Amino acid sequence: MSAISLILPAYNEEQKILNTLEEIKKYLNQKKEFQWEIIVINDGSQDQTAKIVKKFQKNNPVLNLFLIDNQNNLGKGGAVKQGMLKSTGDYCLMLDVDLSTPITEFAKFIKPMQDEIPVIIGVRKGNGAKLIIKQPWARQKMGEFYALAANLITGLNLKDWGCGFKMFSRRAADLLFKESFINKWIFDTELLYLAKKNNLSIKEIGIDWKNNPESKIKIFKDTITSLIDLGRIYLRHR
Repeated sequence: MSAISLILPAYNEEQKILNTLEEIKKYLNQKKEFQWEIIVINDGSQDQTAKIVKKFQKNNPVLNLFLIDNQNNLGKGGAVKQGMLKSTGDYCLMLDVDLSTPITEFAKFIKPMQDEIPVIIGVRKGNGAKLIIKQPWARQKMGEFYALAANLITGLNLKDWGCGFKMFSRRAADLLFKESFINKWIFDTELLYLAKKNNLSIKEIGIDWKNNPESKIKIFKDTITSLIDLGRIYLRHR
């Protein structure tokens, strides 16, 4: 029986976290062929996120749920790294707390997981992907521009770098996250570049995805920051 770790970074998510945990619990109850653990990383939230998770833990004692409660905000990449390195699963799936990619899409990852693909990533273009709610035009173009830049710098040829639904084998998670240093938005670019440098195969899987209109991304500022971090990744790992 394979063990799967779910890595769930959360920052000021008191409006979503309970529904998300309920949805995950419902799905895991249907997938008893796997062993599961859920690791929520409360990344310095200033609301009731941690309190809600703790109450959910108390009310669901048989659920293998752990909370990492950071007092300071590390950034999404830093939070995911914490969760990955604490996890114990044979495979570790990171997903967004808004479930923009539903947890049910994990079913598409089972076959490549069983084929022992070390890095499996959800993509929102091609490969059978379905956009339920599209991003605004400006964010679409930002993503397309960034993908061109990331493919050029890394030498990879991936359709989608930014989807938050990615899974790593135990060996890949330990290797890549121990080497990574980017804590903000494009941390997964660094991980995929490191996967290439370590000769780990990457499998792209088309997933269902819906845009979250409450996204915390600031288009101009985060585009500039992402391009600077892309340069830092190249200089560190070339």
